[in-house]
This record gives sequence, C-alpha cells and structure tokens, in this order.
Amino acid sequence: ILLFAVTALLWLLGRRTFQYRAELLVAAEPEQVFFHLTDPASLKQWIGGLVESGPIGDSTLRVGAKSREVIEENRRRFEMQSEVLRLESNRLLEVSLQNDFGQTISRYQLEPDNGRTRLTHTMQANYKGLFARLMAPIIGRAVQSKLDGDFNRLKQLVEKNR
Repeated sequence: ILLFAVTALLWLLGRRTFQYRAELLVAAEPEQVFFHLTDPASLKQWIGGLVESGPIGDSTLRVGAKSREVIEENRRRFEMQSEVLRLESNRLLEVSLQNDFGQTISRYQLEPDNGRTRLTHTMQANYKGLFARLMAPIIGRAVQSKLDGDFNRLKQLVEKNR
C-alpha cells in the first residue's frame, strides 16, 4: 500500500511536460544549416543513434509531411513517427515526434548573424504512462546531454561541408 501511495503521489506531483533547449552559432548561411536539418541522409550523420529516416508517402517537405524515424540506443530500437507542424524555409522547422513514451515537439529556429546562423532548438517532451513519467526527471540530464552532443555534431557537419 505504501508503494502505491508513493507512486500515486509522484504521479500527481510530477510534471508531464519537460523543456529542453540548445543554441549555437554556425559559420554558415541559414540555407546550408536548414538543408542539414531536413535532409534524411544528413540527419543520420548528426543525430546520435538515428539509423533510419524516411518519408511516409511522398517525400515533399511541407506542413503535414510525415516520416518514420528509427533510433538505436543501448541495443534497443525505438521507432517514431514525425510530422511537420510548421515550416518556413531557412527560418523555422517545427516537428512533432510520437512514440510509445509520448510526444515531443521540436522547434528549430534559424536567424542570420553576419554570414553565420544562430540556431536555437527548443524541445517540449510530453511523457505518457507511469514509467515514462516517473523516469523523466531522472533522464532529463541525459536528454539534454544528447541534445547538446547532436548540436555539436550538426555544427561540425555544416561547417565542414560549406
């Protein structure tokens, strides 16, 4: 009974939504950065663990476009479906990612800065299910660390290929 009471209390007190953020300055024009945010082959080079990324239906990048993403981490495969929510070429990309653990809204904002690009990524994760919700505060640092690592790889990739 005590375990049930503690679990219920954590459920009621715990947050379902977690926010993450990363920002960097890339020595490239927004068009070059945007390409690497939207090209499936490029995504696999900078998103850690991404092994598959492909469109569902036609491959036209537009609001409503969907794709299937597969991540491998610690010998486990996670499949997600993504959908483009907002799109302003070379300025803004907002994508919803859904899997068994919840939904994540990722927003990439690009701003020109004297021949460079200021790229800001905000991520709002809405966890569902008791286990995911209880583990979210514990894995928060790991999520932020992965986000920072992915962004550093993106910066290196874009600057190497300009």
